[in-house]
Amino acid sequence: MQEGIIIKNISNLYKVEVKDKVYACEARGKFKKDGIIPVVGDRVSITLLNEEKGIVEEILERRNYIKRPKIANITQIIYVLSMNMPKPDLLLLDKSFLSLPSNCLLSDLITPSFNSIILVE
Repeated sequence: MQEGIIIKNISNLYKVEVKDKVYACEARGKFKKDGIIPVVGDRVSITLLNEEKGIVEEILERRNYIKRPKIANITQIIYVLSMNMPKPDLLLLDKSFLSLPSNCLLSDLITPSFNSIILVE
């Protein structure tokens, strides 16, 4: 078995990066039975079926998890929002802050200082 990180998820097909190679993997049925859903960012153990495909055998322990969007093992979050056009949704920003895992580092809140661009001919 090899260890990798899920970098993309479409339905029940997971793209898992192991070293510098990406494999298309399916999850075992036991995950659905146990109510565990693999998500992007999960560290997993896979068994290779051939040069391009594999099976996710085990999901390793998660450091943190966000439900929306479903992401695991986050180390840093950066929010970027405008201050004028479009008008920022501050309630949504507050909800996003509250949903952050306690062990995740909020690095930056970026708000551009310019609100319009003037073209000179």
